[in-house]
Amino acid sequence: VKRPLVDLRHAFALGEYPVEGLFSGEFHVYGQYTRPLGFGTMEIVDGTAYREMFETAAAGLRLEGEGVRLDNIVVVKGGGRGTGAAYISWDGSYQFNFDGQRIPVESLAVVQSPNTPPLSGLLDFRAGGSGSFDSPRYEVHATVRDFFVADEGIGTVTGDINIANDVMALKLEAA
Repeated sequence: VKRPLVDLRHAFALGEYPVEGLFSGEFHVYGQYTRPLGFGTMEIVDGTAYREMFETAAAGLRLEGEGVRLDNIVVVKGGGRGTGAAYISWDGSYQFNFDGQRIPVESLAVVQSPNTPPLSGLLDFRAGGSGSFDSPRYEVHATVRDFFVADEGIGTVTGDINIANDVMALKLEAA
């Protein structure tokens, strides 16, 4: 209950993944240490993943010997919510889908900079991908409603990001 996530990352040699927070869970695990089987639930509170803060993240999990499946992922951030599912193989490959709704743009660390005017709006997005952590592949489609740069109203902005083979394609439209 409420263990620093860094302890779990260290135990499973996952130090390079920048995910922090207080970790709680209930797990029923059996089988080999390097290929565990089982199921459980987990929650992270006061978390940060890749420099992005969130209030809570919860999921059901299934250990399948070759990897772990995360079901019914729910992440809460700034009054918005994200839901999805993921599979992570011990060999370094993954699959995921994740949808976010009503995430306040001003709560996103990625848009915060002392040289950037304040940004605001509500972000909805759909993301999915599969591949390996060494060569990630994913697609994101996003819409920001009521987008403002400082006091200047922009309106609706939509965009797509595609990452594959170390190449990123980006498309943005504003109305």
